[in-house]
Amino acid sequence: MNKVYPGAIIEPLPSKCDMGPWGGGQPLSILNHYTVGCGDPSGTLAAEGLGVQFYVDRAGKVHQLIDAAHWCWHAYEMSHHAVGIEHVAYPGTCDLTVPQLEASAKLNAWLCKTFGIPAVRAPGASLYKRGIGSHNDGLEPGHNTWDPNGHYDGIWKADVAWVQGGERTLLNRSPWTAGQFITAVKAALTPAPPLPPPPKEDDMPDTADLSIRAGEYDAQKGLPPNPARAGDPKIPTDFVVYYAIGYNRMAAAMVGLGQLSPGYCPVPK
Repeated sequence: MNKVYPGAIIEPLPSKCDMGPWGGGQPLSILNHYTVGCGDPSGTLAAEGLGVQFYVDRAGKVHQLIDAAHWCWHAYEMSHHAVGIEHVAYPGTCDLTVPQLEASAKLNAWLCKTFGIPAVRAPGASLYKRGIGSHNDGLEPGHNTWDPNGHYDGIWKADVAWVQGGERTLLNRSPWTAGQFITAVKAALTPAPPLPPPPKEDDMPDTADLSIRAGEYDAQKGLPPNPARAGDPKIPTDFVVYYAIGYNRMAAAMVGLGQLSPGYCPVPK
């Protein structure tokens, strides 16, 4: 496979699936379906000579069936222009899940990045639209629809006027709206902020600035004199405490060294 989704479970379909290289070298859009079933769809697809590049199970695992560098027959003429993703679901029997949609959003984001597809909702039946679509887009009235069988499936709540009645009710069982899904896709495309650089040695205080007599520390903090501490040596020079740690931690460390009694340890606030 030339275009393989990282971490996908590879389940190649038989070669009889109708497929071929993308016209123009790459797809224009992504088309999301649900399977109208609760199990692995690969057997049914293979038996009918159909295929999608991916399916996402209800646990959120991504399965890849066909090299994404090729089209395959999943939505009539739209198959030549859109990557197909099935989602294991049958609304009312086994509904779409949040982990499933989260995984799908990451997969959609990867496809957008891989093929330069805009991460936007792209409704309507146009074969040449660019963006993320739903199978029920093919039912747009007044256009040359690419789905004569009237499939209304999709993975977000109904967001097009041409899906109504019981079909709209079933779509609205999805836990996400189209807006939530696109937001998750865009979030997956946003790189994580870089970690701040570690502090430089020049930014650290000198050991001498932090090495004080235990008695001087008591006086600075307004603690009563402790005769048992008279003549305490200076804190060892290798006892380096950075300003960011604060006096509470320094005092606690001094207790551990026997240079400050527990009763003198400041209370954390």
